Amino acid sequence: MNAFAIRSLLLLLLASGVQLAWAQARDIRFELGFAGQVVADRWNPLRVSLRDQPAARLVLEIDRGNLREGEQIVRYEAALAAGSGLYVFEDDVFVPTWRQLTWSVRTPEAVLASGSLDRRQVDPRPLHLVVARDVGSQRQQLGDEARVVDVLPNDLPTRGAAYAGVDSLVLEGTTAAPSARAVAAAAAAGVRVVVLEPLPERFDPLAGLVPAEQQRLGSGWLIRAPPGDLAASLTATARLDTTTLLAALSVPPLDEPPQGRAQVVVLAAAAAYALVVVLLVRLGRLPGLLSAVMLAALVTVGSWQALRPSEATTLRSRSLSIGGGTLAHRLELRSVFSRSQQEVRLPVSARLLDTPQWQTGRDETVLDLPRWSAATLALKPRLEPATLRWDGETLYNDGELSLGEIFVLGYGVQTQRSGVLGPGERLGVTISQDSLIPDSYSALVAHLPMGSALARSGGQIFVALSDREPWAEPRSEVR
Repeated sequence: MNAFAIRSLLLLLLASGVQLAWAQARDIRFELGFAGQVVADRWNPLRVSLRDQPAARLVLEIDRGNLREGEQIVRYEAALAAGSGLYVFEDDVFVPTWRQLTWSVRTPEAVLASGSLDRRQVDPRPLHLVVARDVGSQRQQLGDEARVVDVLPNDLPTRGAAYAGVDSLVLEGTTAAPSARAVAAAAAAGVRVVVLEPLPERFDPLAGLVPAEQQRLGSGWLIRAPPGDLAASLTATARLDTTTLLAALSVPPLDEPPQGRAQVVVLAAAAAYALVVVLLVRLGRLPGLLSAVMLAALVTVGSWQALRPSEATTLRSRSLSIGGGTLAHRLELRSVFSRSQQEVRLPVSARLLDTPQWQTGRDETVLDLPRWSAATLALKPRLEPATLRWDGETLYNDGELSLGEIFVLGYGVQTQRSGVLGPGERLGVTISQDSLIPDSYSALVAHLPMGSALARSGGQIFVALSDREPWAEPRSEVR
């Protein structure tokens, strides 16, 4: 075979390999954010679609470092199942401000597909999602600086964390009706959902979800408005800032080292031991000295058994559940304190607040902790049934926990005979002379609207939001 034939064969094989790789990558679709728009420093929806692919692994690497500090990698990994036909993987990922963001779908033998996001795409501004055939008029009302994204009804997730970077969701009625579950998830996660009237009959399933002109659901709003009142509706309602609420929830800090024995007790025990040793040595001479040595060995072993911690790792948690209507938006912090150098695996999806790099996945977060160190995690936000609910006159405990320290902004401390609001119980709200804010809520109330009701059970704080905004003056008489 001459050189020309060999060269032709190599070119043919190379072209076939490129075509095969291109065809394989074409059957793998990676989507991050809404319509390719990612909100930096927020949770973003992730979707990977595979068709007729082997079992693989998704690896997302985010370098959040700089030239002075070097690489600081946040790594996300997830298993992708094999099978014929279409397989879709969905999750939510916290995307910090990145210097470099790359992704790949790989097997142990090869990389099936890969890509990256340009540094110039970093943008922390929230999104305004519009479900409409023509978004021109809504874009004008939202302003030139707003990040307006045109989405399809089927593009709306049903997971609350996916909407962490979304400010508003506008439904016009010129498209197919979105899922009522997706709309409820968006509102409960803090999004201001605006339904522009009139709506066609195919939107009737949403009519029961938005029965009034405006109402709370979770930490967000459901609003009905004419097409020309979109801007006014958004101005009249405010979105809660979960970033500031998380910061307030972390006060006092969770990552302080656990308390050991009281210093007075340790000093008293040491003084008693020293006195016994002195008496044994001075009065017992050689037998006393031998007894003191034996006593030292016994005290050493006994002290180690008595004073050493039972676990090498200490976990603490504190949560905030923000409810409106029947749903609540749950934010949770966890602190991990390690007494030894170890790798800690937690069965949660989370981001770290005080550590520049970590590894996480759908159901696990991995921490590499040095000896005698701590880390604080913010768990992925989630939705849950509301525990504390109130209609402007009466507070209801719809959960299974007994709630104490009941306080309503504008009304003051609410007291009851038993001191707690038990499961299934209700409490009429009145204006109280005791308006002193409990210490548990002092950092939170500055970031909550007037009329918010707060209650607590251990490290869990429950907030019930008022449907009125601007909030009405408190009433002195309650039914």
